[in-house]
Amino acid sequence: DANTDRDGKNSAIDLTAILGGPLLSYKRKTYDHTIEVEWRNRLLMCVDASPLLLQHQIFGGLVFIGSQGGDVLCCRALSGEVLHRQCLSGKIEGGMSTLQVDGDDSCSSRTLMFVCSYSNETDMKGRLYAFEVSRKRKINNDENNGLLSLLWTREVPGQLKSSPACFKITSTSAVQNSHDDRSISYYGVLTTGYDGVLRYFDAISGVTIATCSDLGGALHAQASLFQHNDSGTCALVASSTWTGRLSCFQLKKSSMARLWFVDLWAPVYASPTVCSRKSNGRSVAIFGAVDGAVRSIDLDAGIELWKTSTSSNKPIFSGCTLIRETDAVVVGCHDGSISCLSLET
Repeated sequence: DANTDRDGKNSAIDLTAILGGPLLSYKRKTYDHTIEVEWRNRLLMCVDASPLLLQHQIFGGLVFIGSQGGDVLCCRALSGEVLHRQCLSGKIEGGMSTLQVDGDDSCSSRTLMFVCSYSNETDMKGRLYAFEVSRKRKINNDENNGLLSLLWTREVPGQLKSSPACFKITSTSAVQNSHDDRSISYYGVLTTGYDGVLRYFDAISGVTIATCSDLGGALHAQASLFQHNDSGTCALVASSTWTGRLSCFQLKKSSMARLWFVDLWAPVYASPTVCSRKSNGRSVAIFGAVDGAVRSIDLDAGIELWKTSTSSNKPIFSGCTLIRETDAVVVGCHDGSISCLSLET
């Protein structure tokens, strides 16, 4: 961090010179199969989040990833060729999120990317960065000519360890002197912090739209977004304290309102998975918690439909993955095992 200013701009440090490009490919024998590693790039410190995959109109498939060293790496998905490195202030623990902004008659569409970082335990601050992914063939680390251009950044009192959650809200507006309606889109980004605050920012300008702090304590998991038939764009937020409060919010252009909450009395560290039950079509949230239980919550009423435990009752820190063909979810447990659970349990 000594070589990086507070706006995330590059300074004297040359990460590419220090860490180098992709390493040579190699093969590794695993049980009866051989896994071939095509390429590998090094970052400054450990990587805690999944990489972000993005299709670029010039470079094709790209991979974006950050580390606890505060460095951001962008490389080609097929070859591992490094296209961009940048060092931000603080540590990056969560993943990156992308948002496609529609174009109009005056400008083309834009691709925005968001990432959170947090400082050490002395000041307990977090920072949200908003970048625009360049559409042109630019490959260097200069702040004005790189593949990523910084749009804005916001500092908050609490540590931000999760991925930002991005969304688009579309509304219709009557066109003057016409019988036609025009669709207007608004773009937002949510952050969940260890100070227990959910923050809603305008994704384009970085202006704070709304905040909510009565959420049961520290928030570790990324907010889960979903579309509700009656309420439109909504978000689920779970606390990682022993209250285990799950809150549901309705998101609008200039506000957010809590629809319901339920206390589960177990810390939740993974984002809830939203899915629909085949039996009745109702939307539910499925997630595990530190008590080793997996829960299903009805998203209309905010009530617990069922609760079941894995065989070991060990803590669950990872999210549930939906298997649509069988109407089931798979979840990993802290004992090193995975379980498959039916949504109709």
